[in-house]
Amino acid sequence: MDKFEPQEYKALYNISLLMADHISDETFEQVATTIVTQMDLLGCSIWKKKQGFKGIMRLGYYEVGSDGSLPNIDYQVAEQVINTGQPWSKNWFEETGSLTGGKGVNGMAFPLGEGTEPIGALCLWFSKDQNSEVSRILAKELAAQVSRGVAQVLQVNEQQEQPVQIGEVQVLTLNRSSNLPRLEGISLAARSVSRRQERADFYDFLPSDQSRLVFILGDTMNQGIASSIVQFTTRMVFRAVARRQMGPGKILSRINEVLCPELGNQGMIIGMTCGIYNPQTGLFHLANAGYNDPVIFSGRDCTFKKPKEAGPFLGLTDNMAYDSHSLKLNNGDIVVFYSDGLLEAMNDSGELYGRARLNATIDKYRLYDAPSLLDFLFLDIGNFLGGRRQLDDITLIVIKVG
Repeated sequence: MDKFEPQEYKALYNISLLMADHISDETFEQVATTIVTQMDLLGCSIWKKKQGFKGIMRLGYYEVGSDGSLPNIDYQVAEQVINTGQPWSKNWFEETGSLTGGKGVNGMAFPLGEGTEPIGALCLWFSKDQNSEVSRILAKELAAQVSRGVAQVLQVNEQQEQPVQIGEVQVLTLNRSSNLPRLEGISLAARSVSRRQERADFYDFLPSDQSRLVFILGDTMNQGIASSIVQFTTRMVFRAVARRQMGPGKILSRINEVLCPELGNQGMIIGMTCGIYNPQTGLFHLANAGYNDPVIFSGRDCTFKKPKEAGPFLGLTDNMAYDSHSLKLNNGDIVVFYSDGLLEAMNDSGELYGRARLNATIDKYRLYDAPSLLDFLFLDIGNFLGGRRQLDDITLIVIKVG
C-alpha cells in the first residue's frame, strides 16, 4: 500500500490544527493555501452548500498560476459533486493545459459531510506526475478534516450588516441576499458598501411576488438626513405603484411625479434604474433615469449587449415620461447593475476601475451563480484599490439566468 510522504503528514496535521481552532472566513483560505503549498499541488478549493435555496459558495481557494480557466471548471466540478453526492476525478484536463505548460492537469473532488446529503465539496488539482492512489487516499483524509469546519460554518447565521474589507479599508456592507426574492430559473445577489452610515446608493425589491422580479436601484447624489428621507419615500412609492403591474417606465414616471416637488425643495435629483424580469417568458424590461447602463452578458456567445440610452434624472420636471425597452434573456445570461462608485474607484496609480475591467471580471467568472459572481467582483475591486480609501458607495445587483 502506498504511504504518505512526510510533507503530506505535516499537511494533514496542520489542517487538523486549523479546523480545531476558531473557524473564521480566513480559515478556509489558510487551509487551501496549506494544502497546495505543503503538498505541491496546482490548486485547491473548498465549497459549502447554501442553506435555504439552491447554489454553492466557495469558502477557500488557492492556485499556483492562473490563466483564468481553472476557476470556472472548478465551480462546475464542485457543483456536480455537491448535487450528486459522488466523488469525481479526471486525468488530462486539456482545457487547463496552460496551467502546466500545455501538459494538462488532473482533478479530484470529494463531497463533504457525514450525512446522505453533502454540505460542501473539496476540489484538488495536481500534475500528472503525482501518485493518483496516494492523492486519492490523502484527499479522503483531508475531506474528513475539512467537513467539520464547513459544518461549523453552516451553523452560524450570517449577519445582514457587518464590517468588511475593500482593499485595506474597512467599510460597512449591506448584504441582503438572504432576504431577496426567490424565483425559479434565476440566481440573484445584491450588496452595497459604504464608508458612512448614511448612504447615497439604495435599492429595493418588490416582496412577495413569485411571478416576476421587480426592483429599483438609485443614487440620491448626496448623503445625510434629507437623502435618507427621500430614499424611504422612494421605496414606499415604488412598492405601491409596482403592485399595479406597471412597466418599469411607468413606475419611474410615477415615482418622479410624486417626488419631484420634494426633490425640488431639497435641491436634489436622483439617478435610478428599474427592472422587471418575467421567468415564464424570459423577457427583461428596463427603464433608466440618468443611471448607469447595466452590463448585459450573453452566455451563449460570450458577448456584451448594449442597452438603450438612459432618460433624464428624476426630479427635473414632474411630467416626465420614461420609456421602457425589453430584451430576451437565455440560459447563462448575466445582467449586472452597478453604481458610479464602482467605475470611479481609483487605485494608487490614479487608474479608474472602469467598465472594461468590470466586463473582464464578469467574463472570467461567468459560469458561477449570482452570489458567487458578486463575491468575485468585490474581491477584484478590493485587489484593485489596494490600500486606497474608497471615496463613494459601491452597489451591485447581479442576476443570472439558469
